[in-house]
Amino acid sequence: MVNQYNHSCYCAYCELQIQENPTCRESTSTDINMESLLKIIKMNEGTRYKYYCKDDVLKRPSSMPDVGHIPNHKNWKSKINDSFKSLIDDSLSSFAIKINEINCGSWEQKIEFLSAISQEIEANYPFKMINNLMISFVDEKVAKVVLCCVEEEIKEIDKNKQRNYDELKKIIAKKLEENMLKEDNKLELINAIQSKILKSHEERNIEEILTFHFDLKKIPFATFMGLYRNHISENYDLIVSKSIDILEDLVLDEKYCMSFAFDSIFGEMIIGNESKKLRNTIYISEHYFKILLNDLDTEGRINFSSTEDETRYTHGYSNVLEYKDCFAKFITKSQIELEDRINNHLKKNNIIVIENNVITTCNESFIKRISYCATKHLEKELRLYLRQIRNRCRYISGNTLNHDI
Repeated sequence: MVNQYNHSCYCAYCELQIQENPTCRESTSTDINMESLLKIIKMNEGTRYKYYCKDDVLKRPSSMPDVGHIPNHKNWKSKINDSFKSLIDDSLSSFAIKINEINCGSWEQKIEFLSAISQEIEANYPFKMINNLMISFVDEKVAKVVLCCVEEEIKEIDKNKQRNYDELKKIIAKKLEENMLKEDNKLELINAIQSKILKSHEERNIEEILTFHFDLKKIPFATFMGLYRNHISENYDLIVSKSIDILEDLVLDEKYCMSFAFDSIFGEMIIGNESKKLRNTIYISEHYFKILLNDLDTEGRINFSSTEDETRYTHGYSNVLEYKDCFAKFITKSQIELEDRINNHLKKNNIIVIENNVITTCNESFIKRISYCATKHLEKELRLYLRQIRNRCRYISGNTLNHDI
C-alpha cells in the first residue's frame, strides 16, 4: 500500500502557511475563473500527449534509423493509451478545481503552476509510467500467448478443409478472456502498478522536475506542490482500479480482441507474425533504396529543375522540391521493385488477414491495396530523404564558405 499524505495534517500545514505569509491572502475562489483554468489544460494537450501516439506504433528496426515509420499499430495499445489520456484529463480537471478553491497565492501563480503541471509532468507521473507498464505486461502475458495459440490453430485449420479461418474469432476471444481476466495475472499487474506508484512517490519525480520552474520551498508553490501530491495520493487506488477496468474493457470489443492476433498496416489487418515479416521487407527495401539514392546524388546524377526554388512537388507535400527525370525514374524503378517483393511475399505464403470483417487468406485486391500504400510511402520517404541530403550539403557548404571568409 502506498504511503499517503495525512489529509488533516496537510490542511493544518496549509492554514499555518496562509497565516504566516501574506501572499496566501492575495486571492479567493471568487477571483478565479474556472473556465480559464480548463482552457490552460486544453491548450497544453499537444505537449502533454506528444509522445503518446508512439506507444501503439509497432517499432522499426533499430539498425535502420533512417527509415520512416510505416503506418502500423496495435488497436489494443491505442485503446490503453486513449483511456489513460482520459484519466489524465479527469485528474487535471479535478486538480484545477482544488487549486481554484485554495485561498493561497495569486491568480497568476495558480495559472503558472497549473500550466507546468498540465504539460508532460502530469502525463508522465504516474500515469504514463503505469500506461507503459500495462502495455509491456499485456504484451508479454497476454498478446504473445494469444498469438502463439492462433498460429497453432491456423496449422490445424490448414489440415482440415471443412474448417474455415473465421473460426479464429471465437478462439481469439476465448483465449484473450482466459488470460486477461486470469486472477493471477490481474494480481501480478496490480502489485506491479502499486510498486511503480510507490517508487515514483518516494523518488519525488514531480518535485525534481518542478524545481526547474519554481522555488518549491517558498509559498505559494510549496503549498501548491503539497496540494498536488495530496491530490495524486488520494487517487492512487482509483488509478489502480481504472487500470484493471481498462484491461477488462479490451475483452468486450471485437476490434480490440482481434488486434491481439492481427496488426494494422496501412489500415489493413494482417496476422501478427506475417505482419512483422512484411514490415521488415518494406523497411529493408527503403533502407536499401536510400543508400542507392545517396550514391546517385554523390555522383551528381540527380538533377534539379532549372527553377528549383519555385517548383514544388504537390503530392500533399508542398515543402518538397520537384526533381527531374533521373530522380523520377529512380522512384518508379524503386516502387516497382518494392511492389514485386511485396507480391512475392504475400502470394507465396498463406497469409491470414481480416477482409470485410471476415478472417480469410489475402486475395489479389488485398495485395494491391497494400502494395499501393507501401509504394506511396516509399515515394514520400525518398523525396524527403533527398531533400534532407541537399539541405545538409547546403549547410556544410555554407559553413565552409563562412569559415573561408
